[in-house]
Amino acid sequence: MIAGLAVLVAAAAWWLFQYQVSHKAATAAAAEALATGTAADPPVPAANTRLAQNVVPAAAVADTGQQQPPAANPLPDGVFGSGESVRIMQQEGKKVTVEGVLKNIRVTDSGKTLYLEFVETSSALEVRGRFVTKNAPDDMSEEAIKPLLGKRVRITGVVKIMHKLNRWPEVLLKNRQAIEEVR
Repeated sequence: MIAGLAVLVAAAAWWLFQYQVSHKAATAAAAEALATGTAADPPVPAANTRLAQNVVPAAAVADTGQQQPPAANPLPDGVFGSGESVRIMQQEGKKVTVEGVLKNIRVTDSGKTLYLEFVETSSALEVRGRFVTKNAPDDMSEEAIKPLLGKRVRITGVVKIMHKLNRWPEVLLKNRQAIEEVR
């Protein structure tokens, strides 16, 4: 029993060490890419293979046609594209506006939170809008927002970084005025 416990602790320690090393390297590479203006895909720690399998390189996205359609006009100053998760994370605690095509509306199993997602399948690396549904007005229900699916929208709110290990940015939405269709 003690030997089994020792093996389990050793395995956990090894995994944590591997994750920390790869996470630090990926974070440093992302920071350098942002500084030089060559940022492309968000960093994925190599030790987190489940997460790494969900990330599609930009070149592969372009080949499959899943890439966000370009904005009709260049984005205005101060508006982030939905694929700029790394840059958006640097705005933690600040109010931002993010533009992209709304691909998914998801309500948690508990029904307490509604997410607006710019990707069809939830990805831990992508920016998303988040709204707490408790005492929500009717115009913030899933049914009220569904007509925006497939349309280019802007969401505005304060950036919060979720989870300590697998970090991703969420834009906290306060009301329906924080969601705007771009025409």
